Amino acid sequence: MPRDPIRRRINRVRVTDDNGDEIEYTESIEELSMADDGAAETVVTRSTPFADLASPGKSVSGFCRECLRPVSEGTKCHQCKLPICPRHSVPLSSRDGEQVFCPGCADDERWSRAVVRTASVLLGLFIRPGDRP
Repeated sequence: MPRDPIRRRINRVRVTDDNGDEIEYTESIEELSMADDGAAETVVTRSTPFADLASPGKSVSGFCRECLRPVSEGTKCHQCKLPICPRHSVPLSSRDGEQVFCPGCADDERWSRAVVRTASVLLGLFIRPGDRP
């Protein structure tokens, strides 16, 4: 049976929730102690970080690229495939349904769609529907 630890190292993580409140949780605890037979024992206890507050109980797939908050599985940007929390996800509708983007990729996608619409309108001025091959 190990005795009281000689040394303890605690790794804590601090994140900000949707309300702007800081949440601190213990990610791991490493303890070095002496066993009854005189051997040094190292015990590492790791806790699974909580999932994002919108999806409690799901496992964590990474950290939000915007705020570094833990993000649950399946919440990734459609374009860059990086994890994104619900607070920073930007849903955009398309023919394939609604897709979720991070703020940077959402701006790129909106710009791209605007260029395509503008080009289609301008080409429509010069090419009549019956003239298209």
